[in-house]
Amino acid sequence: MAELKGEVVGAVVAAIQPWWDGNHLVEGELITDERYRDTNLNKQLLKRLLTDARDKYHAVAWDTFTPNT
Repeated sequence: MAELKGEVVGAVVAAIQPWWDGNHLVEGELITDERYRDTNLNKQLLKRLLTDARDKYHAVAWDTFTPNT
């Protein structure tokens, strides 16, 4: 979660699923307040998710797709 002056401005979440080659991140979602979409907040949140998943849960991959609508 990202906060600015006590206000939530973004969040990222994903589930961990065991797989034959190690834990994978699945079913992820990134949410950003529209006022901060032109900043690097999205990149910071994704980086934190991937780093924490690797360090805490030994995740080796992120299985995801992005809809185009």
